[in-house]
Amino acid sequence: MLYIPESLPPPNSSDFVHQLPFASPGEPIVAARIDAIRSRDHNPFMDYQVPSAIISLKQGLGKLIRKGSNRGIQYEVKSPGDCC
Repeated sequence: MLYIPESLPPPNSSDFVHQLPFASPGEPIVAARIDAIRSRDHNPFMDYQVPSAIISLKQGLGKLIRKGSNRGIQYEVKSPGDCC
């Protein structure tokens, strides 16, 4: 995973995301899952990689909010040269 959040401690917790947490398609397990999804004529990016990235982002946000009294912000930073 490319997702390695940088967190600030409470009371002003923040989580900075430098890259979206997509699994590397070069990893053997990820490549096998992508191939299996393609073999069923599905889109591996939308059916596997995007949902996995969303779960990782939620887990990162969960690091910030552990109690009802906690508050936090998750920043998703995009470099000016990055494309959509």
